[in-house]
Amino acid sequence: MRKYFLLSVAALMISGTANATTDYAEVTAKATIEVASQISCGNIDFGTIVVKQGNEAFDIDLNGDVVDDEAGDVIKSPGRVASATCHIATGNIVSYEVPGSVTLYGKKSNNSKTLAVSLGIQEGGDGVSIYDLVIEPDLTVPADIVSDEYEGAFTLTVTY
Repeated sequence: MRKYFLLSVAALMISGTANATTDYAEVTAKATIEVASQISCGNIDFGTIVVKQGNEAFDIDLNGDVVDDEAGDVIKSPGRVASATCHIATGNIVSYEVPGSVTLYGKKSNNSKTLAVSLGIQEGGDGVSIYDLVIEPDLTVPADIVSDEYEGAFTLTVTY
């Protein structure tokens, strides 16, 4: 009896695997790559600004005018600020992106002070073959600034 029982179990196991089904799936991998051309842009330069030690915070606008300097802490302002003009050789611009501001960091390793540059945009060019984006900056200098050369960068993205 035991022998027949074992044969029955073996037959059920064999028939169970004979009726098994196999499922499969095909998976597609995809990547879209766009190659960006480099746009020619000038640099923003505020020049040399001289302030009194222990200065209060102030701003310098695109014209080089000192704003909010009630204490008279600015000894020398830069004059007209060099805005960045970006020349784009197409008039078919769909959109562009520029951050609202950029932070400038001092080059000395022990300097934790930063400057803030607010960025505005003016559109120009003929809009057909040449498109110009002029990035107009305003500089905010914090109180008690230290002598250093401050620098920062941002990315302008144009879709056309």
